[in-house]
Amino acid sequence: MRGPVTFTLDLEDHRPDDSFPLRYPTVMREVLAFLAERNIVGTVFVVGVVAEAQPDLVREVAAAGHELALHSWAHTHLTDQTPEVFAAETRRGKALLEDLAGAPVVGFRAPTFSLVPESLWATEVLAAEGFTYSSSVLSAPNPLFGSPGAPTEPFLWPSGLAEFPAPLAGSGPVHVPFLGGTYFRLLPWPVIAAARRFGDVGPAPWTYVHPYDFDTEERYWPVPDAGRLAPLLWVGRRRALAKMDRLLASGAGLPLRDRIADAVAGGVFGPRRRWPPPPSAPERRRPQPLPATERSNDEQHRVQPAGDDPCAPRGAPGRPHRRPVRPRPRTQRHPRGLRRHRLSHDEHRHGDVAARPPIGWRRASSASTSTRRA
Repeated sequence: MRGPVTFTLDLEDHRPDDSFPLRYPTVMREVLAFLAERNIVGTVFVVGVVAEAQPDLVREVAAAGHELALHSWAHTHLTDQTPEVFAAETRRGKALLEDLAGAPVVGFRAPTFSLVPESLWATEVLAAEGFTYSSSVLSAPNPLFGSPGAPTEPFLWPSGLAEFPAPLAGSGPVHVPFLGGTYFRLLPWPVIAAARRFGDVGPAPWTYVHPYDFDTEERYWPVPDAGRLAPLLWVGRRRALAKMDRLLASGAGLPLRDRIADAVAGGVFGPRRRWPPPPSAPERRRPQPLPATERSNDEQHRVQPAGDDPCAPRGAPGRPHRRPVRPRPRTQRHPRGLRRHRLSHDEHRHGDVAARPPIGWRRASSASTSTRRA
């Protein structure tokens, strides 16, 4: 079943420093007007420092009927934090947003989808701090943060926290979150429409954008996380709002807090089930010989010496770096002037070459035949 698309936005400060003009408040108000004209309400994930710097803007978002959720305190990746620091900053950001909105804050989104196997501890912290759902997993390989093997539809973590993974589309090993960010701006509309129809969007799809995705006047600067792909962050901004209008024209979904039932229906997903990938096979161990009292006389002389482990890598202590020596192939002559160039290992061991079929024999050269007859 494919449900309507929920509009979500990450409200953050995209500037590298204070020398750049402050543009996201103006762009955010334009986006709010765009949504109000179409009677669309969604979920806005707010960075804590942005809420602290622009409390009036956050109040306007809440007054327009949109759900407020937390987008971390300072947009720091989960993999760069400790559980203690993350818990303290999350508690602080949640309290600030609840004070500005006058309503409970139950949603969280990790910066850059950094909820990966190394940071699964965050799901326990979020549940303990009173969050109901997360929207922090990208279930595909990605240059920054990806979680291949995680479910592509909403599910529950063992802590009880609901998870809304990013909707994906693609073929084979390549899948991208086509409903958000750079992918949404770069892909032409026919591709987005086809991916919306045939992709792994699940019952509760959502789009994610930022104020800078619609800002056509922002000055370029090299974004460190994007590397050489940084110029792509400025491509397609003029058409982004028109694409969003076409995407939501058939009706927008409810805010994510009202779609948790879809995640509950997906069941519980634990790391022991499919993700992270299973560990590699255990190393081989040398079989232990039976005690001398339990071995026959024929077995006792075949016991491997304790200092020579056949399962150890070559050159390791207990096994010298040597290879088995095989007899060198030789040339066999036939009485009728035929020559066999190489003999197999079995022929070296068993002999009896004349009794074998003359396969591989050929007429010797005239020079060698005359030499032999002479």
